[in-house]
Amino acid sequence: MAAHVYWRFVPQLNGGGSVYTVSSLILRSSAGGANLATGGTAIGSNYQGSFPIGNAFDGNDSTRAISSNLNSSPIGYQLSSAADIVEYAIYGRNDNSSFLNELWSAWNLEYSDDNVNWTLADSVRNQSWALSEQKTFTVGANTGNPSGLSVGKRIDVMFPAIEAAPPSASVQPLGKAPATSARTVSGTVTVGGVATGGLLVRAYAKLTGEYIGQATSAGDGTYSINCGNVWADVYVIAFDPTTYRAVTYDQIVPG
Repeated sequence: MAAHVYWRFVPQLNGGGSVYTVSSLILRSSAGGANLATGGTAIGSNYQGSFPIGNAFDGNDSTRAISSNLNSSPIGYQLSSAADIVEYAIYGRNDNSSFLNELWSAWNLEYSDDNVNWTLADSVRNQSWALSEQKTFTVGANTGNPSGLSVGKRIDVMFPAIEAAPPSASVQPLGKAPATSARTVSGTVTVGGVATGGLLVRAYAKLTGEYIGQATSAGDGTYSINCGNVWADVYVIAFDPTTYRAVTYDQIVPG
């Protein structure tokens, strides 16, 4: 990957909170190297005046950048000179475990040369946080994404279903949550007309094929997946967790 001046994070999901929160973001051009997010300019939008984007780059893990809501909330840095970022670290928060659900569970890292056109560099999914936890990620490793999917990659190939008969599903959406809160897809998975537990249920964005989240169906076949508030139609697919072959699927709207 070549050197670039602009680097930003685009949070996509959190643990169910009404805003996105991060304490510190560190950018490195080598594993364990110096933080390059200094001496430049913080960039971003949709952040609270009392918790601005600059707090994520001030070197103080006790300050926080907090978005105004769950709408598009990119946060990044214009480096003092172009660099090839190969590793980054994220520090959640150290003040109150009650707000850990505001920390990112899924995000993309992007780069640009003009702060207008952006290219995907890394895509991370399925993250959870403990109080005062810092995590380090290698760019391009798709850390935390067991499906290996990234933004813009459609699901073009699928293993044959285990059943010879056409797959079936019965999904019972819940009522809609407030517009500023994360939405969920919830329902009951049935295979051959029988509610089935122990299946790996995953949600994918219809538009891009991007992996959104997953759950394991309960003994009565029920499941619930947090889809944030940015997705319209999604595909819900149930897999045999031992083979990752599709068992049943449906297309529903987050409620």
